[in-house]
Amino acid sequence: MKKYKILVLTDHKTHGKGESIYRLLIAMNKNVYCENIFVATRGDGRNKIFYEHFDAQTVFAKKVDDQFQFTINGTWYLDSISVNISEFDILFLRIDQHPRKCLNTIHKPKYV
Repeated sequence: MKKYKILVLTDHKTHGKGESIYRLLIAMNKNVYCENIFVATRGDGRNKIFYEHFDAQTVFAKKVDDQFQFTINGTWYLDSISVNISEFDILFLRIDQHPRKCLNTIHKPKYV
């Protein structure tokens, strides 16, 4: 049976205490088909090149465990390690877009 390595791309700075991503990833991590889950946050300055230019082969990420939870200052991510993106089977994208930025990207059709 194949077990999958998952890299989650997110931004902890847009999260709040009630975010479902924390419980979801803990549950996924316990699935028999999951080898491990690492989370790389855009909020970690060391990941800036990757998130701004998608021009990096590594990111700083932390392995999900039962202690994975929202922390106000992102302290859970402080001991993230460098991981090679190509070693993962699945990339799971979970990035919020700031509401003001969303308003600027809405397509407004012109009616004739």
